[in-house]
Amino acid sequence: MDAYVGLPIFILCAAVLFCRIFAIKPLPNLPIAGTKDPFLSMFTCIHFQLLSQVQRAVQESYIRFRDHYGAYQLRLIGEWRIVAIGHETVMAVLKSKLFSVGPFVTEFGQLGLNIHPSLAHGYDLNRYIRQMMLKLDDHLPQIISEIEISLKTESRNGAGKSLQNNNSCLCYTEPTGRVNVMGAMSRTVFRALNIIIVGQNLVGNPDYCEQMLRGVPFIFITGSLLQGVPQRLRYIVRKLLSQVFPTCSMAQAIILDEIRDKKAAVNNLDQPWNSEISDILSWAVRQEKLADSEDVLAAHLVLLNLASTLTTMVALTQTVTNLLVRPECLERIQSEIRTVMKDGVITVEALNQLPLLDSFMKESSRLLDFGAFAINRVAEVDATLPNGITVPKGSTVSIPTYLTHRNSKFYDDPTTFDANRFIDDPRMRAGYLADVSPEYIFFGYGKIICPGRHIAIRIMKSVIVKMLLTYDIALCDATRIPTPIWYGLFCVPDRHVMASFEERHIEVQ
Repeated sequence: MDAYVGLPIFILCAAVLFCRIFAIKPLPNLPIAGTKDPFLSMFTCIHFQLLSQVQRAVQESYIRFRDHYGAYQLRLIGEWRIVAIGHETVMAVLKSKLFSVGPFVTEFGQLGLNIHPSLAHGYDLNRYIRQMMLKLDDHLPQIISEIEISLKTESRNGAGKSLQNNNSCLCYTEPTGRVNVMGAMSRTVFRALNIIIVGQNLVGNPDYCEQMLRGVPFIFITGSLLQGVPQRLRYIVRKLLSQVFPTCSMAQAIILDEIRDKKAAVNNLDQPWNSEISDILSWAVRQEKLADSEDVLAAHLVLLNLASTLTTMVALTQTVTNLLVRPECLERIQSEIRTVMKDGVITVEALNQLPLLDSFMKESSRLLDFGAFAINRVAEVDATLPNGITVPKGSTVSIPTYLTHRNSKFYDDPTTFDANRFIDDPRMRAGYLADVSPEYIFFGYGKIICPGRHIAIRIMKSVIVKMLLTYDIALCDATRIPTPIWYGLFCVPDRHVMASFEERHIEVQ
């Protein structure tokens, strides 16, 4: 029965999408990368987007249009995308109050369908992030503990050993094994962040961890597919896609149960409430009046995972990969960490006394490609760019950050990885990795800057420091050069990089 229903729906959606594709017209007076012919431009789009050639298209168009227009149009499957490449144009978009980021994320991820209907009308995570920032230092011991457990588990699994739930296992006496860098960093970042987001109970729940880790990456995949489907058919198509792709629905249900358990504990006068617990879930439940309904709060916690885990994981994986392919830098940074933290205790003050690591992390982020369009802004009203081109309301302007970060006007030898590039930057001495500037827009710039950047940096530094304090790491295959992988518009670090983890201080209990 499902096949009989699904096939006509698929054909109908394909037909409507086909008509919509050819009805899309480019903006007048703005140069086009490729051809504006509806039929031929679709072939160009398929070549660039589906065959992962967008980076080449952006680079070629940058050379062609940077000196005369500062922006151009590139055909994507569902739209003509405006790409800002001239620095004056980039700064104008980032500083303008006429552009926002919310509509793009909501539409691109189809959050109303993929997570909760309320998210289709906007959302505000800032109150949660502010609370996370207030308790960030207090959470450090818990974060370090989760990182330790996660790294231990990853290294034991790599050696064919599993981590048992007892204290003696934390002083295992045999050398450890091969670890997939991306997988290990993903799970470690997830555990560390969720200590702050949902607390220890759910971090220790293997079903929650598995379902959330599987579901979060596919929100944007299904969202990008749904963008080409007419609004009235998206709910049905979303149901069909959920049979193919993992979803966060089970993880969301587990969060909902935890919210109800916490509310019951608050209302039960016979059970003293632990005021020391400061994760976001517990904080939200403890409010005199829960600002959101239970299911909306659960949806917001899923969205926090979406907003924080993926980007932090990608940045951390690339940084660790850069360390592995530069043994001389790895040795210096490891020495710096072990000198500052002779007793092995990681504190906030110690994390801010690592200039070599800070410079290396910032250089890694400078050269990191999140994709062809790392920053996206949506015009709230008709807006005019410095080149005189009008951006219609609702249009998306994309900014490839790597063009700014590889600009020879800002950086000497900009395409070369220089681990000491920022070592003498006075801001770095205070540990301010989260600063942004016109020449460094990794976290955004102007009106909208990533509100969770301090949290991401704290997690990344904590993972690297704990890892290098505890293990000696090296590439398993030093002859293989890791290469970032493009998936359509997006770029991720090489997911096949394997590292050997060997525990340094061997103790027997």
